[in-house]
Amino acid sequence: MSNPTKALTDKQVAALKPQAKPYRVTDREGLYLIVQNTGRKIWRCQYGRDGQRRKYKLGEYPAMSLATARAERQRIRLEVRDGRDPTRERTTAKRERLEASEQTVEAMTRQWHAANARDRWSASYARQMLQRLEAHAFPAIGAKPIAAVRRPDIIALLERCKERSGAFQADHVRQHLVAAFDDWLDRELIEANPADRLAGRTATPDKKPQPAVLTIEAAREVLAKLEASDRSASMKLFHRFLALTGLRPTEVRKAQWAEFHGDTWRIPAERMKGRRGRKKGHTCFLAPAALEVIEVARALAPAGAVYVFPTHYYGHHRHEPFARSSLAETMKGTLGRRVHVAHGWRATMATVLRTRHPEAKDLVQVMLAHQTKEAVARLYDRTDEMMFEPKLRPLACEWAALLLEGAPSAWSLAGLQARPAANVIELASRRAA
Repeated sequence: MSNPTKALTDKQVAALKPQAKPYRVTDREGLYLIVQNTGRKIWRCQYGRDGQRRKYKLGEYPAMSLATARAERQRIRLEVRDGRDPTRERTTAKRERLEASEQTVEAMTRQWHAANARDRWSASYARQMLQRLEAHAFPAIGAKPIAAVRRPDIIALLERCKERSGAFQADHVRQHLVAAFDDWLDRELIEANPADRLAGRTATPDKKPQPAVLTIEAAREVLAKLEASDRSASMKLFHRFLALTGLRPTEVRKAQWAEFHGDTWRIPAERMKGRRGRKKGHTCFLAPAALEVIEVARALAPAGAVYVFPTHYYGHHRHEPFARSSLAETMKGTLGRRVHVAHGWRATMATVLRTRHPEAKDLVQVMLAHQTKEAVARLYDRTDEMMFEPKLRPLACEWAALLLEGAPSAWSLAGLQARPAANVIELASRRAA
């Protein structure tokens, strides 16, 4: 087939048919198309470098259109004009990718993890991810080059993880590996993701709701049992405040003095639940009963305390929040298994208030700092708690009155009988004795 004398058109390129032997069709300025006998159409360009004519593959038609091929040809010409050698650079990049693909899974995963932990994940999530990988993935495939890992390797790894730690843990490990191998696939370090499409191997059972009591009578009973236990005053105050606010245990256990302003608690965005970059701060309006808990905690707080509810260990406050395991042990040891958990106060509060005020469904969601799952709704809803303060405060007071009916004061929980000023003196003398 003879070459056209003019530049190619889209119609001409589309109409080119394979022949017995491959042939070449020229466009202009060094760009041409190779039509192979198999039907493949490959864009190439040629350029001069060091007195030699060199060829450079741009891409395949139709994935690369005529216009895109011309733009790529122009880019190559500019690189050559600037003294670069596209062919040599491509060869060097290919060699570097090959060397990277021969690095071990553990080494490459740690690099990938460190790069993403800085910008994409919370510190706790990054820590959990690395712990899972160290416990399950690295012992199984950590020493293999990333390009040598095959699907049977991943399947065997996941099966062992399920046997040792259950389906939930195995599914987390699978998701981490999919993300890591996808990154290497995007960087052309591997040709396929061996961990992809294996969700069926780690199918987890349907999640059950957190155990929670759902009537106000049962809620009073649960709180009374917790407050009658032999736990520390700090732990008892924590549970009362958690029940009164309905916020997440992590948000309450890490509450800091700097976040409280009068009868308002402002939680910064970085401490709220959600993905980094999408989190929103939350304002909690404290009922008088919740404010009383804070006043008592302040009377108990040692000098320089950061956290409102610090760990109380053998009679001494430690300047750190309660561990989640301590909360779970307290609830289980006091109430029994699967009766009510710390996170369950959210369900209790929502159920009771929405039963009493069906029209206040959205207000209760705001109180709980519960984000809607609808992405579009989140995008367009620009409201915040401050707009609803006149309606949220009465709800918080109503909930506190219902929950604490017949309950002792927060001062009594801490063993303090007088008002704040006298209590501090009494407490100091008791400690000295």
